Amino acid sequence: MKHFLATSKGKLIFAGVALAAAVGIGVFFHESDHVNESEVVEGLKGRTYVVHCSSCNQDSEMSVSDFQAALKEFRRLDAAGLKCPKCGAPNAWQSGYNIVGFNPDSLKGMDLSTRDLVEAAIKDADLDVDRAREDLKSAEHSRDAAKIEAAEERLRTANAKVQYLNDLWDKRTMEETASGG
Repeated sequence: MKHFLATSKGKLIFAGVALAAAVGIGVFFHESDHVNESEVVEGLKGRTYVVHCSSCNQDSEMSVSDFQAALKEFRRLDAAGLKCPKCGAPNAWQSGYNIVGFNPDSLKGMDLSTRDLVEAAIKDADLDVDRAREDLKSAEHSRDAAKIEAAEERLRTANAKVQYLNDLWDKRTMEETASGG
């Protein structure tokens, strides 16, 4: 008796199953990439990018959508840099980013020089988020528009602080990894 794959019919069925599996995997990963890209864009809301132009020596802020459009243009044109929002020269590069709703100066005086110190600050900031959520629930229960607005603002600020600290933690991790720490 011949092995199933040794027959023409067996090979054809195997090829069909393999093709269907490959198409299914391709669709899965295509959909996953699409979802992940939208999740990334959602995660960047409230952030603006700072670009520095070597032609006009100026810093400019760009929204996430403007920054993404500039990156696409940069890749399409194979330019020397991003198009500067101020002078238009293709010599701008991302130099940082800002998180709307949070002023990093509010952390002055805190020692955030190591990843562990930043991690402790993140835990405290997470508690601030929890308190702000509770304040918002209470304000919503009271149906007082002014209290709701103030609580929403505290929650936005607390979330922005956590986001800033998480980004700082990533930076400290890279620094400590690069230095062998």
